Amino acid sequence: MVQNLAGNLALVTCKEPLRTNMAAHLRSFLAEQGFGADLIPDQAIHLIVADNIDVSCAAIEKAAMDRAVAEVDEAFANAYATRRHHRETRPGQPFWDTTSSPSHFSTSLPDLLRIKPSGLQTQQTRVYDEFGRESSRRPISRPGSAAVPFSRQEFVTQSPAPDAIQEMVPGLTQPQCMERFNQLVIDLEILLTHTGPTPNDVREFLRQTLQTINRSIDPEETALAFSQKTVQLLFKTNHQIGREVYVLLLQKLCEASPKVGKEAIEWLLYAEDEPLFHRNQFANTLEALGRAAAANHATRDILRLFEELGIRRVAETPESVHDQLMTHFIDWVRIHQRAPNSEKAFVAWVTQVTAQGILKGEDLSSLFYRVCVETSVRLYNMALAKDDLANAFQPIDALSRLIVLMIKYNGDASSSNSIPTKKHYLTKILSIVVLVLARAHEDETAEFQQKPFFRLFSSLLADLHSIEANLHSAYFPLLIPLCDTFNTLQPTFFPGFAFSWITLISHRLFLPKLLLSENREGWTSFHRLLISLFKFLAPFLRSANLHNAPRALYRGGMSILLVLLHDFPEFLSEYYFSLCDVIPPRCIQLRNVILSAHPVAVKLPDPYLRDLQLENLPDMRLIPPILSDFTAALPPDLRNVLDQHLLGRGAPSAVSLIKQGLTSARNEIPTTETYGLSLMNAVVMYVGVSSVAQAKARTGSSLFVASDPGVTLLHQLATELDAEGQHHLIGAIVLHLRYPNAHTHWFSSLILFLFNEIKTGQFQEITTKVLLERFIVHRPHPWGAMVTFIELLRNPRYDFWSKDFIRVAPEITAILDNVSQSL
Repeated sequence: MVQNLAGNLALVTCKEPLRTNMAAHLRSFLAEQGFGADLIPDQAIHLIVADNIDVSCAAIEKAAMDRAVAEVDEAFANAYATRRHHRETRPGQPFWDTTSSPSHFSTSLPDLLRIKPSGLQTQQTRVYDEFGRESSRRPISRPGSAAVPFSRQEFVTQSPAPDAIQEMVPGLTQPQCMERFNQLVIDLEILLTHTGPTPNDVREFLRQTLQTINRSIDPEETALAFSQKTVQLLFKTNHQIGREVYVLLLQKLCEASPKVGKEAIEWLLYAEDEPLFHRNQFANTLEALGRAAAANHATRDILRLFEELGIRRVAETPESVHDQLMTHFIDWVRIHQRAPNSEKAFVAWVTQVTAQGILKGEDLSSLFYRVCVETSVRLYNMALAKDDLANAFQPIDALSRLIVLMIKYNGDASSSNSIPTKKHYLTKILSIVVLVLARAHEDETAEFQQKPFFRLFSSLLADLHSIEANLHSAYFPLLIPLCDTFNTLQPTFFPGFAFSWITLISHRLFLPKLLLSENREGWTSFHRLLISLFKFLAPFLRSANLHNAPRALYRGGMSILLVLLHDFPEFLSEYYFSLCDVIPPRCIQLRNVILSAHPVAVKLPDPYLRDLQLENLPDMRLIPPILSDFTAALPPDLRNVLDQHLLGRGAPSAVSLIKQGLTSARNEIPTTETYGLSLMNAVVMYVGVSSVAQAKARTGSSLFVASDPGVTLLHQLATELDAEGQHHLIGAIVLHLRYPNAHTHWFSSLILFLFNEIKTGQFQEITTKVLLERFIVHRPHPWGAMVTFIELLRNPRYDFWSKDFIRVAPEITAILDNVSQSL
């Protein structure tokens, strides 16, 4: 956060003085060289300064950010040491700084802002997270980011929607627009210089540029000015990725304005700068045109081009760069197959390749790895066609070994500074693999071969594991690019890779490494992969139309959940809400597996004990940790309504507003439900968690109180909803009947309270149905749901056995009678 503040402050305060000083220094320097003021006009001086001011400001901004971090660390050194000593000598106990002067300021703050003895709460730390996220696009504030090579088509298909841009309110003058565009270019050039832009960075650059144009008073002239600046940047930048970005932006501007298209073409044709491309870069094009001329298919323009280039006779081209790179890779495959120690042979091979400059340049090295991937896949297909399965995977294994050895020897192994370098290198290579896979997936469609790519990724995991001792602290950071790659290759985008994908994310050298990482650093990445899996399966599960392929993926997902339940139950118990939210409500067994997870230290009491009193269990007073962001689905206006009602200041129309929001919400995946299920789950979760927290803060106890505003709100909502809404509401409540904790006790008491207070047979029947469904599937069954259902059947207060709906169907009567006999 201090980096962002210091950088922005330095950028604001230095720009104009720096512009003035640069102009004065430039005039003085030119005068010393004999160029007087009459020879160099002021316009030229200002143009030179404008072209260089951005780079100078970026250097000042980086220096300010680095200095700010150093000063803050120095200022807080004693505080860090005190807290570190407290954590080592008194673990698990709250920290109190005895050296700080007493202040009564904190007592005047509202409860939401007041610092608790246990430290900052989730809502308070989110302020810092959001503040830092704004600056996350700057490479200085995230040194671990890595460049991702990309294709132009990737961004063309995902550019901002015109309708969303047109909704922006215009009102910026052209100088204001140019100022904004110059700042965007500065940010992009910093990314190009330091780490390279990710696809998300480029999309954001394009989106903000187009939004700025549409907010201009004169969009046509602003687009023309932007295009002129873009053409200058196109010739000015030294980065190939930068050229691709500017070409893509220029294409967008030309599509938006015919005038821009006409002017841009003239600027490019008659530019006096050095051409971006040379004749030797169009060798394949000239070769193809030569073959067309030899077959008498050439047009007059082609023949005229040959005359202008001085090509008298179209001869066969020499060995291309592509063929040279392929030859080097095949040599490595041969070395890997025959050498008894491939690592020693690697040193001699890489020395020879480096001497030819192949691995030095960014563009040539990227082309080399692309050739390697394409060649290994082609050799696999050729071996498969010959039924030579014994040798089919050897090129792929050799490529994996080559990548891992390059990473091992890239940077100083004893230095922590080598970790970003290794991570960047692996990210670049993986992005090339993704591009090759995506092209094959698109071109081959149903004939797509996923085995060579699966073998490459699995071999990478095995080879990285083999050098884990050499990588030291760099091993886990190298798994994060693999995580990001697997998320890019999720089945929603690449269904032809789905079976390999689910096998890779559950690999024994991947899943445990992430979930056993220090400080749970890998939990977020693996949670994102699980969400991607169930989002892909959701349409099939919702329609219950499971053919062979989706049924196999479903079983694979169930197997992963069972492994997590057995070996990593804390992961499931802390991410239970977001996982259950993406799983359709009809998938009861999947949800039961997730809801049955509990921390290892928690011992589950026997739910069949007749003298079991939930409020007397010590664990029922503990608020469980939750890592899922259950507030993300709440619109700001609806959240404000909930907050006001929970504070006792809600309007009488609050329930109607909530009901209207639930019916107008749209599910992420189109369904037949009238209500937004994700929003329903978020509302119930938010009300319950807030009510427990308020009760804990007010009385020190988290026990259920029927008169609390949260209980009253859900009671009114359950009364006014129709049968479908009541079914989804009860289903959302049952999601929180888990192991003994404060939330389980509160939601269990809520269900029993609503069953007793809402006398309509329809609501009571729906409640019984939702609970009973949890136990007519295979185990495991959530402990909280079992305790709640047993209490409903046993306690005469609820008069369950006299309800009319019990005797409506003989099958239901038989099931309930069997349950009662077991109690």
